[in-house]
Amino acid sequence: MGAERRAARQRLIAAFPTDAQTLLLRASLIRGGFDRGLALEIAGLEPILPLPGLLLDQLVGPWIEPYRTKRLRVSPLLEDAAEDVLTSAECRAVHRRIADAMFRARSISVLDAPAAMHHALRSEEGGFVFAFAHSVITCPVEVLDFLAPFLGELMAFATDTPIFPQDLAVSAMLRLAQLLVLLPYGTPGNARAAWDAFERERFHVTGPELIEGFTLSKLLLHPRTGELFSDWLEILLRFDRLLGISPQLATANSNFKSVAGDPHVSGVLFGAQLGNVRTVARFKEILERLDNEEPATRDRVLSSFQPGRGDISILVNHGWLKESRIDTFDWEAAARDYAACADLAINWGNAMLATRCAIAQAICLDENGDDAERGTCLPRASRGQIRLRHRNFARPGQDPLAQARSCRGAPAADSGCRSRRPGHYRTGLYRSRGWHKRRDARRLGSRPAMVRTCSGGGFDARQDAFGARDGDRAARRYRPCRLLRGPA
Repeated sequence: MGAERRAARQRLIAAFPTDAQTLLLRASLIRGGFDRGLALEIAGLEPILPLPGLLLDQLVGPWIEPYRTKRLRVSPLLEDAAEDVLTSAECRAVHRRIADAMFRARSISVLDAPAAMHHALRSEEGGFVFAFAHSVITCPVEVLDFLAPFLGELMAFATDTPIFPQDLAVSAMLRLAQLLVLLPYGTPGNARAAWDAFERERFHVTGPELIEGFTLSKLLLHPRTGELFSDWLEILLRFDRLLGISPQLATANSNFKSVAGDPHVSGVLFGAQLGNVRTVARFKEILERLDNEEPATRDRVLSSFQPGRGDISILVNHGWLKESRIDTFDWEAAARDYAACADLAINWGNAMLATRCAIAQAICLDENGDDAERGTCLPRASRGQIRLRHRNFARPGQDPLAQARSCRGAPAADSGCRSRRPGHYRTGLYRSRGWHKRRDARRLGSRPAMVRTCSGGGFDARQDAFGARDGDRAARRYRPCRLLRGPA
């Protein structure tokens, strides 16, 4: 290729005047495509080229080809040809002018992001390198995921030396950009190496506490951080402690609001990593680690899973939902882990978490272990959940009529008769009857003769049959009661 490039340059010298040669050599330094305006920009460097538009028209065709809509690019045979002809200072001036033109634009296409980084680094101007790093660092998570595949060169920078040694503070910011673009598709090893390098370099930045807090929050906002960093919970606790000792950082995060209430920012970041809790054992490890923290810290971390703000069942059940899909799922171990988690929650005084862990333990025994009897030996909430799954609302030791009355609570629950507490059904006889009567009264107003034509009429008819000890009639009204028929 070297011989071909030299031959191409020789043909160029013979075919074009000096001004056209100069413009083409300058354009050969442009990475990727460029538009007509950028070509006119580099023509304005010293020595200024007259009539640059006409010179460009002469070059389009033999050495500059159309590239995408209203874009041009230099022939691959002449790529970076100026480095063998122009001085280093002249090449830096061209890169500086290109970088300046790109960063003056209101936005940069992701397709041009590699070129922007390349020219910023080759210009050796810290301001342009910082501008590129800042544009990457401030990207939202979804934009970062889309941008990362275009910045392979940034991902590949070595982590044992600064990326931009001319300015170590700017180099640290570019290292942070490298870390962030590794989050969507990088490997755990590469991400850890970039993180360790940033930890060494961040002290060159003014206000290291602020940049540390910003970095930790950016990491924890990305849902793949827990997959790349097994110690993501330690990163979260580090961020939470930093909020307590840095007034400036605490102020910056004090205005955080959520449509679901007012959770602490640490709780929101914890919720962002919930998808990485893929086993029940991992859920147990998280609770055991939080058990070593102060109650106030636990409250902040779990603040996104309070009643009215987020169902804590999502946190409790996520590991089981993921792990139970595999054939080697050890439901006995999962049930034991949930039991241990319930004990921890009881010690914390978190009744909601303890209840959900006990219910999850019962589900492991019932659904995965097919052992409903062991599940019903657990606390009351767990027994109720299993009976609801099996549509069995009777209590052991009840006489047949009482069992029929308990079973007849099931249709009331199925028809929407629920308490205000999420997940708890009103299956009591008198509560259900009163609910139906109130609903019928609202529908019919002062027409009691038509009450039995409503859906509540069937319920009332069953109740009348139970009160009259008419088992046959009750069984006809409610099919499950057929099993309880006997002498009146």
